[in-house]
Amino acid sequence: QAGDMGDIKKAQQKIKSLNLGAFFIDQLEEIEYDVFDALKSRLRLASVPVRQSNSTCNPANFWAYHWFVRKCVKMGDSWTEKDNHSALYMSSMLDNAVNLPEDYIRRQMEGHDQKWIDRYVYGKWTPDSLTERSVFAGYTHIWHSKPPLCVEEGISIWEQPKGQIYKMGVDPSEGVIDPACVAVVSGEGKLVAMFSGKVPIVALAEKIKTLYYKYHKPQVVVEVNDKAGGALLENIKDLNIYRRQVFDFKDKRTSEKLGFKTNHSTKRMLISNFQDLLKKGFPKIYDQKTIDEFGTFVWAEEARLQGAGAQRGFHDDRVMSTLLAFWEMSVKRTEQFIVKETKPIIKKKFQYN
Repeated sequence: QAGDMGDIKKAQQKIKSLNLGAFFIDQLEEIEYDVFDALKSRLRLASVPVRQSNSTCNPANFWAYHWFVRKCVKMGDSWTEKDNHSALYMSSMLDNAVNLPEDYIRRQMEGHDQKWIDRYVYGKWTPDSLTERSVFAGYTHIWHSKPPLCVEEGISIWEQPKGQIYKMGVDPSEGVIDPACVAVVSGEGKLVAMFSGKVPIVALAEKIKTLYYKYHKPQVVVEVNDKAGGALLENIKDLNIYRRQVFDFKDKRTSEKLGFKTNHSTKRMLISNFQDLLKKGFPKIYDQKTIDEFGTFVWAEEARLQGAGAQRGFHDDRVMSTLLAFWEMSVKRTEQFIVKETKPIIKKKFQYN
């Protein structure tokens, strides 16, 4: 693991010539997944009855959380839920208390916050314990995941449309690095459908239209920060797109523009709106991947994250599409919200930026 990326690649080439019956790694959190995967692919020694890998690590925020806790396998740049035939053994510092000075354990318990204690003293390996800056800490435990009723053309469906209003949030992507995501929520606060995938803009527009006509033509709140958002609007501009109010200081007038523009201020507003709904127990999220993303959505100082975003190594596409879907939804104003959204759409010409 020492050296630059070139040195690591050379080491992996040497690994590929081995025939292993087993391998042991201490401090797995210091090992890249590619090295672990290369070693695993060398477990091909036929003269041993059992071939296995063994590792120790701290409950850190790195790839092994997906592999050993969630039991996922890596598919390209993402992790897919699938049995990887691994076993996980977690122990507490207190299990080793007989070999540690009493004052040492006391210092660990008194000198750190609860998340640190949960992680390093009790050995808890959960999304909540992996981050110290979680935006939605303390909320994700109220959700209980369940499998979708069905999957239609790659879209997970938890509830078929009923006689109520729906809203749709869209976090677009050009389909190369990050996946695009579409979330549909009901007036009862339920996440009823979701699509996530690395697809071209045209294909994403088709998924949106499928959900749009299936769920009674809901308002579509699209993030329009980049070229992907603008290109997407061109493909779905005839739908009921959310319109934001923009004040022109030069002309001293307010105009309407299509889509939701995310910046440091508006992202805080999205988060605050959703937190207010959470305090009332309103949002009901059933998708485990979305729940996991909420657990690793953190306050951040990087300018590109605009105050909050996915922790390193994770995605926030499902979080952002869900926040957009719940934008301007109020538990107290549900009836007003329904009446407002079912009014006929007045055709106007809007700008896209």
